[in-house]
Amino acid sequence: MKEKNKVAILVDTSCDVPEGFLKENEIDVIPMGCIIGDEIFTDSREISSQELLNKVRDKGVMPKTSAPSVVEFEEYFAKLLENADEVLSLSISSGASCTYNNSLTASEKFNGKVVCIDTKSLSGGFGLLLIKAVKLRDSGYDANHIKAEILTLLDKVNLSFVVDTMEFLHKGGRCTSMQYYGAKILKIHPEIVMVDGKLKSNSKYFGNINKCYIKYADDLKKKYPDYDNSICLVTHSPMEDKNVQVVIDKVKEMFDFKEKYDVNASSTITCHCGENTLGILFIYK
Repeated sequence: MKEKNKVAILVDTSCDVPEGFLKENEIDVIPMGCIIGDEIFTDSREISSQELLNKVRDKGVMPKTSAPSVVEFEEYFAKLLENADEVLSLSISSGASCTYNNSLTASEKFNGKVVCIDTKSLSGGFGLLLIKAVKLRDSGYDANHIKAEILTLLDKVNLSFVVDTMEFLHKGGRCTSMQYYGAKILKIHPEIVMVDGKLKSNSKYFGNINKCYIKYADDLKKKYPDYDNSICLVTHSPMEDKNVQVVIDKVKEMFDFKEKYDVNASSTITCHCGENTLGILFIYK
């Protein structure tokens, strides 16, 4: 008979981490849906970020996402508890999706054996919190202790990214028409940040997008002189590899991170930001 793991961890597909991390650390994933016109795809399993963008161009319609249902969460929790004492479920910010609320409702059936966290984050910011949670799990802590520790980090995650165009954010209802058309006319590449679990526009960059990434890195170094140097995730939607490498080299030059990873954004994230979106994500002190 297989020995039970004390804590099983479940995340949704908005969580972006280095390639191989989920499998290596036995993390289960509940998929979100990507909707393009009249077609629905299971994120990551049925459609990649690049395939999603190709379909968007072909169909001429903007993509949407759908959250896992309460019933789907119940099924995942029940399955995980067959081989675990507890489940720790981490979800995309409740300010961006109803995923967390659905997980919380589903957890009520399991007599306290399922502990849910609203990460108030997404993408690589969510990924950083997962990495911390895995380290705590592997140190032998139970789900409630891990949750308490993760909650202390929510306001310390630098979740920001620079977008090439605000078209996807606008069509997804995540920026106003005035912001979108203003950015388009003035050729602005805005920095989008997560504040209290919701996305908002912050700094504005002008000109060549690749030069904007470098200015963004410079600004982060000035803004966060005191940071957790254990790990940094350079997370991005589909873009040229050489442009990503320039940013990674800049991060190596400017910061003192022990680990730096090139992380591809999931289809869920690409649905809302489009191509050529990049974030330098880390935890600050």
